[in-house]
Amino acid sequence: MLSQINFSLSESQKKKINDWENSHNCNIPEMHGIPHYCGPIGGRFSITFTPTTIGMFVTVKCACGETLDISEL
Repeated sequence: MLSQINFSLSESQKKKINDWENSHNCNIPEMHGIPHYCGPIGGRFSITFTPTTIGMFVTVKCACGETLDISEL
């Protein structure tokens, strides 16, 4: 049985995500006057948490397919 797992981001991980979101050249076109439009509720970025025996792997994926590893192992 799994023990309790906490899925959270540190302040440095949040900063890495914000910096990456603002700097990466996404190829998703503009729609409805919104750059990189991904639908009415957003969803451009997905954050995936993968618990392992050596720590938590955390990746961010843009809808264009580009990924960023923000794991702090």
